[in-house]
Amino acid sequence: MLIRNSFISKKKKIITQSEGIEKRAEALVIADKELIYQQEEKEKRAEELVIADKELFIQHKEKEQLAAELVLADEKLAFQREEKEKLAEELILADRELLLLSEEIEKRAEELALANKKLLFQIKEKDKRTAELEVSKKKIQATLQLVEESEYSLKEAGRMAKIGYWKYDKQYEIITWSKAVYEIWGLDYKEDVPEIGVITSVFNEEAANKLTLATENLVNNEVSYDIELEITNFKNEKRWIRNIGEPVYNDKDEVTGRRGVLQDITEQKRARRKIEKVEKMYRLLADHSKDLICLNEPDSTFKYISPSIKNLLGYEQADLLGQQVFHIVHRDDLEPLKEAMKLREFSGKVVEAFSFRVRHKEGHYVWLEFLAAPIYKEKEVNYFAISARDITQREAAKEKMQNSLELLVKSERSLRELSKLAKIAYWEYESATQNIIWSEYLYYILGLDSKNGPPTRKEFVKFFDKESQIKLAKVTLDLDSKGIAYDIELRLINLEKKEIWVRNVVQPVYNEQNEVVGRRGVFQDITDSKIVQNELEFSKQKMQTSLDLLEKKEYSLKQTSKVAKIGYWEYHIANDAFTWSEYVYQVYGLDIKDGIPSRKEIIKFYDKESQEKLAQATINLSSRRIPYDIELKLINLKKEEVWVRNAVHLVYNEQNEIIGRRGVLQNITDSKNVQLELAFANKELLYQNEEKEKRADELSIANKELAFQNQEKEKRADELFIANKELLFQNEEKEKRAEELSIANKELAFQNEEKEKRAEELELSKQKIQTTLELVEENEYSLKEAGRMAKIGYWAYDKQTEAISWSDTIHQIYGTDPREGAPELALFYTFFNEESRNKLMEAEATLADKGVPFDLELLGTNLKNEKRWIRNIAEPLYNDKNEIIGRRGVSQDITKKKYSKMN
Repeated sequence: MLIRNSFISKKKKIITQSEGIEKRAEALVIADKELIYQQEEKEKRAEELVIADKELFIQHKEKEQLAAELVLADEKLAFQREEKEKLAEELILADRELLLLSEEIEKRAEELALANKKLLFQIKEKDKRTAELEVSKKKIQATLQLVEESEYSLKEAGRMAKIGYWKYDKQYEIITWSKAVYEIWGLDYKEDVPEIGVITSVFNEEAANKLTLATENLVNNEVSYDIELEITNFKNEKRWIRNIGEPVYNDKDEVTGRRGVLQDITEQKRARRKIEKVEKMYRLLADHSKDLICLNEPDSTFKYISPSIKNLLGYEQADLLGQQVFHIVHRDDLEPLKEAMKLREFSGKVVEAFSFRVRHKEGHYVWLEFLAAPIYKEKEVNYFAISARDITQREAAKEKMQNSLELLVKSERSLRELSKLAKIAYWEYESATQNIIWSEYLYYILGLDSKNGPPTRKEFVKFFDKESQIKLAKVTLDLDSKGIAYDIELRLINLEKKEIWVRNVVQPVYNEQNEVVGRRGVFQDITDSKIVQNELEFSKQKMQTSLDLLEKKEYSLKQTSKVAKIGYWEYHIANDAFTWSEYVYQVYGLDIKDGIPSRKEIIKFYDKESQEKLAQATINLSSRRIPYDIELKLINLKKEEVWVRNAVHLVYNEQNEIIGRRGVLQNITDSKNVQLELAFANKELLYQNEEKEKRADELSIANKELAFQNQEKEKRADELFIANKELLFQNEEKEKRAEELSIANKELAFQNEEKEKRAEELELSKQKIQTTLELVEENEYSLKEAGRMAKIGYWAYDKQTEAISWSDTIHQIYGTDPREGAPELALFYTFFNEESRNKLMEAEATLADKGVPFDLELLGTNLKNEKRWIRNIAEPLYNDKNEIIGRRGVSQDITKKKYSKMN
């Protein structure tokens, strides 16, 4: 556990260091030419400092080298002096020692021979352990690869589904969280996990009781739990979380803690509530609507009837449930209604409004107008949603209108007056005689002379444009063959070359046998209203284009601000109010939802020196109208030290009066830290340089003194060497033999040390395997839970072997059997519709060619014939030569989420 905690701690440090490096590596983009120019000046200064630093470093190196040489010379002289002193003493005792040495060498030779045999045996044993080490290394490599894939899948699953992993060690009372859990609780990943008491404080009473009960049941009865809880996290954000927990056991099957996964389900919860609210609203509307709302089975039997049936037709809901409507329909309307029902059933489309008469419970008939729309379940019509309303009064009014129209036709004078006022003309056509009657205003619309009479049909049609001709031909055919009246708008060019828009309202004329024998209608000049309508449409398009441009401009400004770390602010004197861009809030570590703090609160962020500098610059700006551009230091609300550049100028009105000030705030922390580090490094180098010079002088004096002493010692040594030449010659042979044995012994000892090191490596490898396997177990658990909760699976594709690997969740999504393995690519592409397939293949080609990752939402039908929306995320895989050898990624079933959004 300590090793794993150490591993996690090291991993956190590496991540923290990596994040710090990434932050410092971000490019500083300057928003305007002035900022670019000033940045270049700073870069020049930085280059000069670097050059100066290099020169100092070279000087420092040279002095360091000189000092090192002096130290070496000093050490050499001291060593020679000691050696000569020792040699002088040793030569006095040389004769005695040589005799003893000879005996020792012989004994040592025997010991070395025995040691050699022992070492040879140990070498064989170490060779076996080396082979075990190689096997262990391969196992580690495979395990590490599995860990890498598991970590990638877990990270992607957590990111997509907002899922994190947690663990509690009962013995050491240690709580471990993944990064996603920190984000859910609204805490910084770099901070330690808070105590349990602090964590439970964010729950409301109901959630706290539910969690306590579930935890006690897990601890006492070893029962896992899966609960939904409402919290207010440490950022004061309301969250709904799903918490899954299970017991953790040791080798003795004792509960040593618990572990689980935590998912932020706030969005799902809100979506669910919205759907429930909408369903409730629709039910309320249906129950209280004056219109009749029904659900019909495909065989036309009633599945649901709204309570309005009582007021509308006098029946109770139970009177008609499970029955068809036909037994209360007027006999003249029965066949047309059945035809409409058949059309509805076979087409599966919304049928146009249909009117028919239904018998009231009291015996009289009520006119109803109904609309029907199909409700599908897996591509088949499950039932029809029908709405119907009482149009009895409308039908009566329609009949009256018909009578009025007939009277109007007979009265030519009234017709002429009406035509002049409403720009309406009357016409009539008799099929048998092909006789045409036009009112005077129709001649006027077409620019014709009424004395010449109406033109032929062919001449009449030529006045209209092609689209209007087609439209007129279709509705005329429907009227003649089916008796369908029409009301259409047409465009024509009259004899005076004027563009005219007309409305043509036409009804069939019947004989006593109910046969269509002609048609009559009214022709209205609607040119003026059409021009206004077109102008309105153009105005709407223009407005939309302007809004789109404004949106793009705002987006570009925001992105520039983020990249360049620049925020915009403005102060209005009239209402003593500030306006900030989003990035200014980030600089101060504030939440945009909390609004802008007071001026006094803002000033408190800065250190004393920056406060004084800002106050003086503000005085100069207000009294002498001098803009300022200053660098300030602050500690923001997140306790981060930030350096900012604040460039400010005044804002004037038309009378040249000061009405406020505005400026830009740039985060220059990274560049400032680089400058401070360079300055500090230069000071340090100068100080070290001075110290080296002092030491070099001292060593020079000491060397002279040692050189003099050395000369004296050399004289003494020469005298002793001459006296002992003969003894040295005799000893040389024995020394050679001793050296040979010593070298052989050292070599064997070295080999032994190497084997011991490899044995230690083997032991460490075993420990590493155990730690890695534990990590794999945890990752697999987290991945499995994340996949189960969020329907997320891992996949990989090897370009060279064309091998595809899928996790079990991927097989579930696509409706395939895991035992049969992943399908071939050709079959895989058939799961998707044409649009999604093209999108996927294009993204895969770009990834394979340029290494561009992708994140797509795709629609398809799996092998179980289930419609699925799938989110597919992929990234390239590289070999040692940085060549793309495949791809890997995760897929998530987002069908429910997609449909909830659509609803």
